[in-house]
Amino acid sequence: MRNQDKRNEEGNHTACRIVIAGVHKSDLVMYCAFALQSLSFRVLVCDHTRHQELESCIVKPKKHMELVRYQKMDFAFSEFAALDENYDYMVFVQDFEQILPENIQACVYVCDGERIHIEECMNILLSENVACAALDKGCLVIFRDLFAAYEKEYLDSRKEKLGQAIQVLEVPHDCLDEAVYQKTQYQPLVHLPELSEQMDAALKKMLCFLTQMDEKTIKKAVKYAKRGNSF
Repeated sequence: MRNQDKRNEEGNHTACRIVIAGVHKSDLVMYCAFALQSLSFRVLVCDHTRHQELESCIVKPKKHMELVRYQKMDFAFSEFAALDENYDYMVFVQDFEQILPENIQACVYVCDGERIHIEECMNILLSENVACAALDKGCLVIFRDLFAAYEKEYLDSRKEKLGQAIQVLEVPHDCLDEAVYQKTQYQPLVHLPELSEQMDAALKKMLCFLTQMDEKTIKKAVKYAKRGNSF
Protein backbone atom coordinates (compact mmCIF):
# COMPACT_ATOMS: atom_id res chain seq x y z
CA MET A 1 0.00 0.00 0.00
CA ARG A 2 1.60 3.23 -1.16
CA ASN A 3 1.05 6.52 0.65
CA GLN A 4 -1.51 7.72 -1.88
CA ASP A 5 -3.59 4.59 -1.21
CA LYS A 6 -3.83 5.44 2.49
CA ARG A 7 -6.11 8.41 1.84
CA ASN A 8 -9.82 7.98 1.44
CA GLU A 9 -11.95 9.39 -1.34
CA GLU A 10 -12.52 12.65 0.56
CA GLY A 11 -8.79 13.27 0.82
CA ASN A 12 -8.57 12.78 4.57
CA HIS A 13 -5.41 11.21 5.88
CA THR A 14 -4.25 9.73 9.18
CA ALA A 15 -0.67 8.64 9.83
CA CYS A 16 0.01 5.11 11.04
CA ARG A 17 1.43 5.61 14.55
CA ILE A 18 3.98 3.01 15.76
CA VAL A 19 5.85 2.64 19.04
CA ILE A 20 9.27 0.91 19.23
CA ALA A 21 10.32 0.58 22.87
CA GLY A 22 12.94 -1.25 24.91
CA VAL A 23 16.72 -1.73 24.75
CA HIS A 24 19.28 -2.18 21.93
CA LYS A 25 16.81 -0.90 19.35
CA SER A 26 18.65 1.93 17.53
CA ASP A 27 19.64 -0.10 14.48
CA LEU A 28 16.16 -1.61 14.16
CA VAL A 29 14.57 1.84 14.33
CA MET A 30 16.87 3.30 11.66
CA TYR A 31 16.47 0.33 9.32
CA CYS A 32 12.69 0.36 9.79
CA ALA A 33 12.45 4.09 9.08
CA PHE A 34 14.62 4.04 5.95
CA ALA A 35 12.86 0.92 4.63
CA LEU A 36 9.50 2.68 4.99
CA GLN A 37 10.95 5.73 3.26
CA SER A 38 12.17 3.59 0.36
CA LEU A 39 8.51 2.63 -0.20
CA SER A 40 7.72 6.34 -0.79
CA PHE A 41 6.19 6.85 2.65
CA ARG A 42 6.70 10.11 4.54
CA VAL A 43 8.23 9.21 7.91
CA LEU A 44 8.67 11.04 11.21
CA VAL A 45 10.84 9.49 13.95
CA CYS A 46 10.20 10.86 17.47
CA ASP A 47 12.90 9.91 20.00
CA HIS A 48 11.39 10.16 23.49
CA THR A 49 14.06 8.08 25.28
CA ARG A 50 15.94 9.41 28.31
CA HIS A 51 19.36 9.16 26.63
CA GLN A 52 18.23 10.31 23.17
CA GLU A 53 19.82 7.26 21.54
CA LEU A 54 19.21 8.34 17.97
CA GLU A 55 21.07 11.64 18.31
CA SER A 56 24.30 9.71 17.73
CA CYS A 57 22.85 8.12 14.58
CA ILE A 58 22.22 11.30 12.60
CA VAL A 59 23.95 14.59 11.84
CA LYS A 60 22.18 17.02 14.20
CA PRO A 61 22.61 20.84 14.18
CA LYS A 62 24.29 22.33 17.26
CA LYS A 63 21.48 24.81 17.83
CA HIS A 64 18.22 23.53 19.28
CA MET A 65 15.59 22.65 16.69
CA GLU A 66 12.21 21.11 17.35
CA LEU A 67 12.38 19.19 14.09
CA VAL A 68 15.58 17.96 12.41
CA ARG A 69 15.69 17.05 8.72
CA TYR A 70 18.22 14.30 7.93
CA GLN A 71 18.52 12.26 4.74
CA LYS A 72 15.03 13.35 3.59
CA MET A 73 13.44 12.21 6.85
CA ASP A 74 12.21 14.14 9.90
CA PHE A 75 13.51 13.48 13.43
CA ALA A 76 12.10 15.00 16.64
CA PHE A 77 13.86 14.80 20.02
CA SER A 78 11.10 16.14 22.27
CA GLU A 79 7.33 15.92 22.66
CA PHE A 80 6.65 17.16 19.15
CA ALA A 81 3.04 17.97 18.22
CA ALA A 82 3.22 16.76 14.63
CA LEU A 83 0.25 16.84 12.28
CA ASP A 84 -0.78 13.40 11.08
CA GLU A 85 -1.54 14.66 7.59
CA ASN A 86 2.14 15.56 7.10
CA TYR A 87 3.28 11.93 7.42
CA ASP A 88 2.34 8.39 6.48
CA TYR A 89 4.19 6.76 9.40
CA MET A 90 5.06 8.25 12.80
CA VAL A 91 7.58 6.10 14.73
CA PHE A 92 7.77 6.85 18.47
CA VAL A 93 10.96 5.55 20.13
CA GLN A 94 10.59 5.01 23.88
CA ASP A 95 12.01 3.36 26.99
CA PHE A 96 10.16 0.43 28.57
CA GLU A 97 8.40 2.31 31.32
CA GLN A 98 7.06 5.21 29.25
CA ILE A 99 3.32 5.44 28.68
CA LEU A 100 2.14 4.78 25.14
CA PRO A 101 1.03 7.83 23.12
CA GLU A 102 -2.61 8.02 22.03
CA ASN A 103 -4.01 6.46 18.85
CA ILE A 104 -1.23 3.90 18.40
CA GLN A 105 -1.79 1.20 15.77
CA ALA A 106 1.11 -1.11 16.66
CA CYS A 107 3.84 -1.66 19.26
CA VAL A 108 7.24 -3.34 19.05
CA TYR A 109 9.09 -4.11 22.30
CA VAL A 110 12.78 -4.95 21.93
CA CYS A 111 14.35 -6.84 24.84
CA ASP A 112 17.64 -8.59 25.63
CA GLY A 113 18.31 -11.69 27.73
CA GLU A 114 18.84 -9.92 31.06
CA ARG A 115 16.30 -11.13 33.60
CA ILE A 116 15.49 -7.61 34.80
CA HIS A 117 14.61 -6.50 31.26
CA ILE A 118 12.56 -9.63 30.59
CA GLU A 119 10.56 -9.08 33.78
CA GLU A 120 10.12 -5.39 32.96
CA CYS A 121 8.87 -6.19 29.48
CA MET A 122 6.53 -8.97 30.63
CA ASN A 123 5.06 -6.83 33.42
CA ILE A 124 4.21 -4.07 30.94
CA LEU A 125 2.65 -6.45 28.44
CA LEU A 126 0.65 -8.33 31.05
CA SER A 127 -0.61 -5.12 32.63
CA GLU A 128 -1.60 -3.66 29.25
CA ASN A 129 -2.82 -6.86 27.61
CA VAL A 130 -6.27 -5.40 26.98
CA ALA A 131 -4.77 -2.25 25.45
CA CYS A 132 -2.47 -4.32 23.21
CA ALA A 133 -5.41 -6.42 22.06
CA ALA A 134 -7.17 -3.22 20.99
CA LEU A 135 -4.33 -2.21 18.66
CA ASP A 136 -4.98 -2.58 14.93
CA LYS A 137 -1.88 -4.69 14.40
CA GLY A 138 -1.30 -5.90 17.96
CA CYS A 139 2.11 -6.05 19.59
CA LEU A 140 5.41 -7.69 18.60
CA VAL A 141 8.16 -8.59 21.11
CA ILE A 142 11.71 -9.14 19.81
CA PHE A 143 14.27 -10.74 22.13
CA ARG A 144 17.86 -10.03 21.09
CA ASP A 145 20.03 -12.27 23.23
CA LEU A 146 20.90 -15.79 24.37
CA PHE A 147 18.81 -16.96 27.30
CA ALA A 148 20.05 -18.86 30.32
CA ALA A 149 17.97 -21.92 31.18
CA TYR A 150 16.09 -20.24 34.05
CA GLU A 151 15.41 -17.14 31.95
CA LYS A 152 14.06 -19.31 29.14
CA GLU A 153 11.80 -21.11 31.59
CA TYR A 154 10.56 -17.78 32.95
CA LEU A 155 9.83 -16.45 29.46
CA ASP A 156 8.00 -19.62 28.37
CA SER A 157 5.85 -19.50 31.50
CA ARG A 158 4.69 -16.00 30.55
CA LYS A 159 4.03 -16.58 26.85
CA GLU A 160 0.74 -18.41 27.43
CA LYS A 161 -0.61 -15.45 29.39
CA LEU A 162 0.16 -12.87 26.72
CA GLY A 163 -2.68 -13.81 24.37
CA GLN A 164 -2.87 -13.90 20.58
CA ALA A 165 -2.62 -10.11 20.22
CA ILE A 166 1.04 -10.28 21.25
CA GLN A 167 3.55 -12.09 19.04
CA VAL A 168 6.97 -13.13 20.34
CA LEU A 169 10.03 -13.31 18.07
CA GLU A 170 13.31 -14.68 19.45
CA VAL A 171 16.63 -13.86 17.77
CA PRO A 172 20.01 -15.54 18.48
CA HIS A 173 22.68 -13.87 20.60
CA ASP A 174 24.94 -12.84 17.70
CA CYS A 175 22.25 -10.44 16.51
CA LEU A 176 23.00 -8.06 19.36
CA ASP A 177 25.77 -6.65 17.14
CA GLU A 178 27.69 -4.90 19.94
CA ALA A 179 30.40 -3.72 17.54
CA VAL A 180 27.79 -2.05 15.33
CA TYR A 181 26.04 -0.62 18.40
CA GLN A 182 29.28 0.94 19.66
CA LYS A 183 30.08 2.34 16.24
CA THR A 184 26.72 4.08 15.91
CA GLN A 185 27.23 5.87 19.23
CA TYR A 186 29.99 8.04 17.77
CA GLN A 187 29.54 8.03 14.00
CA PRO A 188 26.50 9.31 12.11
CA LEU A 189 24.71 6.61 10.14
CA VAL A 190 25.29 8.03 6.67
CA HIS A 191 25.18 4.42 5.51
CA LEU A 192 23.45 1.78 7.58
CA PRO A 193 25.69 -0.90 9.12
CA GLU A 194 25.48 -4.57 8.22
CA LEU A 195 23.11 -6.78 10.19
CA SER A 196 23.54 -10.49 10.77
CA GLU A 197 21.37 -12.87 8.74
CA GLN A 198 19.17 -13.59 11.74
CA MET A 199 18.63 -9.91 12.49
CA ASP A 200 17.95 -9.22 8.81
CA ALA A 201 15.21 -11.87 8.90
CA ALA A 202 13.82 -10.39 12.14
CA LEU A 203 13.72 -6.92 10.56
CA LYS A 204 11.73 -8.20 7.59
CA LYS A 205 9.24 -9.96 9.88
CA MET A 206 8.94 -6.76 11.89
CA LEU A 207 8.18 -4.68 8.77
CA CYS A 208 5.65 -7.25 7.52
CA PHE A 209 3.99 -7.06 10.93
CA LEU A 210 3.85 -3.24 10.94
CA THR A 211 2.83 -2.64 7.33
CA GLN A 212 0.94 -5.86 6.52
CA MET A 213 2.66 -5.86 3.14
CA ASP A 214 3.81 -8.97 1.32
CA GLU A 215 7.28 -10.42 1.92
CA LYS A 216 8.50 -9.63 -1.60
CA THR A 217 7.78 -5.90 -1.20
CA ILE A 218 9.40 -5.80 2.25
CA LYS A 219 12.49 -7.67 1.03
CA LYS A 220 12.94 -5.07 -1.72
CA ALA A 221 12.47 -2.19 0.76
CA VAL A 222 15.13 -3.57 3.11
CA LYS A 223 17.50 -4.12 0.21
CA TYR A 224 17.06 -0.50 -0.90
CA ALA A 225 17.62 0.77 2.63
CA LYS A 226 20.87 -1.19 2.91
CA ARG A 227 22.20 0.22 -0.34
CA GLY A 228 21.25 3.76 0.63
CA ASN A 229 18.84 4.06 -2.31
CA SER A 230 16.28 5.71 -0.07
CA PHE A 231 18.64 8.59 0.83
